[in-house]
Amino acid sequence: MSRRRPQQRPPRGRPTRRIREGDGPERVPSLIHKVGAALRSKEPLDLLLLASGILVASDSRFRSGGAVRGPDPEELLESFLGHDSIETTALLRAIATLGWPFRDGDRIAAELARRTHTLPLWLEGLDPMTVREVMTLGHVLGDGEDYLLGVRTGAGDDFTILIYVDHNMGTVVKDAFALPTTIEAVAARARRDLANDPDTTLAVCDRADAAARLHQAIEIGDRFFPPLETPTWPICRPLVEWALGRMPRGGAGYDDTGISEAESQALIKRFLASAQAADLDEVQRDLVDPLVWFCAGHRSGDPLRWSPVVVEIALLDFFPRKVLVPPAELARVPGLIRAFVRFAHTERGVRPVHTDATVAAVDRLETEFLAMVRERRVRPRHAFDDGRHPADLALEALAAQFGGVEALRALDDRPLPDEPFDWSGIAGDIHDLVGHVLTLADRCCDELLDQEHRTACRRLLARVARTNPAFMRRGREDTTAAAFCWAIGTINGTFMTDAGPRVKDLTAWFAAKTSPSQRGSALLGIAGVFYGDAGWHDEVGRFELFVAGARARLVALRDFLEPRGESG
Repeated sequence: MSRRRPQQRPPRGRPTRRIREGDGPERVPSLIHKVGAALRSKEPLDLLLLASGILVASDSRFRSGGAVRGPDPEELLESFLGHDSIETTALLRAIATLGWPFRDGDRIAAELARRTHTLPLWLEGLDPMTVREVMTLGHVLGDGEDYLLGVRTGAGDDFTILIYVDHNMGTVVKDAFALPTTIEAVAARARRDLANDPDTTLAVCDRADAAARLHQAIEIGDRFFPPLETPTWPICRPLVEWALGRMPRGGAGYDDTGISEAESQALIKRFLASAQAADLDEVQRDLVDPLVWFCAGHRSGDPLRWSPVVVEIALLDFFPRKVLVPPAELARVPGLIRAFVRFAHTERGVRPVHTDATVAAVDRLETEFLAMVRERRVRPRHAFDDGRHPADLALEALAAQFGGVEALRALDDRPLPDEPFDWSGIAGDIHDLVGHVLTLADRCCDELLDQEHRTACRRLLARVARTNPAFMRRGREDTTAAAFCWAIGTINGTFMTDAGPRVKDLTAWFAAKTSPSQRGSALLGIAGVFYGDAGWHDEVGRFELFVAGARARLVALRDFLEPRGESG
């Protein structure tokens, strides 16, 4: 970063108009001063981060969610286009490079072509940008991992983007920032710091795999409400996505298929036969199954990965909210977790120092957990949580899901009929595309699932094609069909049953390289199907997408919860 560059020359042509106090929105003068400082730094990173923050502040996904409260995007853009200065020209150049969240790219390009300011070489030469190398930094306990992206601009400037993926929150990008130095320098510093740490690993990562995983982790984070927010995320998200867009495609993302039922039962059997489980009572042995389910389905899919953070999630969130058993039985959970942590760390070869720290977390949190169990309350997740018991909330959520208490009581487990695809209301220009997706999805259901799943898949496909034809126009037909089959199998719990196929079987049927979960999750949101404390919730069709087996489980849950709900 110490290379000498030519001094910035005065602009040619008409004189530059400097923005004065009072011009445009109130934010503009201070913003222009920041742009001027970034231009004087002779490095691209300051200006890119500034442009990245502006893009996020102008993106409705974050403005509406409350993570960022920025100016009106149209007003802000007009202020940049309407003030002809080298600062606004530089800012427009950086914004055009990263990407604007609205369809104003042509206006920005036209304005930049008209202006005559001479910009620094490092700004004019941002593209073609390359990500030269990617490295990962991870700890044996696996709470998360850092990705180091070594970036080089077309002008030869280097900087490093660091991105943290949190596995305890569901494998999401939780934080990111950039450093104005090479990845080699960052890696050398990390190796010095880790010289005496045998449990943290720095390794080179395939760039295509890294891109697939990071795209996946960003998409998962988009499902959060309220959105995740840290001092640097999502402020630097456009910068991160600009870099990811220059990385190779076709890599392997995170494996979200989890473990099979057979693998889960084998693990449970192995644990119960171990020395660590020798002192467990019958109640604790019965709770092993939900414990393994928590490990496999609510984090990174590895039942043997335990850390102090995982202990906190299990004791203060999962068991109080999800495991509906009498308080006297729940009180046996801390002892079970202590035993399972020791077993899991022995199997994974984790050093005793980390085992002791993880067990100590159980000791530290046990009193709070037992108080929550006794008082029939949970720790509020959001400001609008009232701390009521999940059993009461689940009954209310079920009633809302099925159109009210009376509709819930009328819910039955009759099989879905074998019905044809409903073409009404679907735009004519996507008929061929929908037809190809329908053919593939029907074949998959016939061969891998059953007639009920085929009917549910047809209903979901018709709903999405009718309400959001743009979704159907994006992506390949086979990946779209796989996403619909994944969505129906997921909301019905098909991939979690003993006799059902696994997600990996579905992926293999379509000969896909990655799981269809990312596209499938997107279409569920489009269709109005969401996951809550009472399970999957179809806000549009109530129960029209649920097969008989899934509705039978809901009927059993209704019958279990209703007396408890009536008694308060």
